[in-house]
Amino acid sequence: MLSTILNNNTLLQIGVGFLLSFLLSLVITPVVRQFSLKINRVSFPGQDRWHSKPVPLLGGLAIFAAFTVS
Repeated sequence: MLSTILNNNTLLQIGVGFLLSFLLSLVITPVVRQFSLKINRVSFPGQDRWHSKPVPLLGGLAIFAAFTVS
């Protein structure tokens, strides 16, 4: 029964959707990172932080955008 639900066409659609989302996130993430640094939306190093350089805070936006577009 599962094989009739997940036929080749459905698996192909899932695979294309995953690949498209992955590639879009690879392209969008550096753009959003630069934008985040430009508008100073970063987490600065501090006593309660483990990083030593400012870290952009809008990375989730890139992943969400890639997911939404795909």
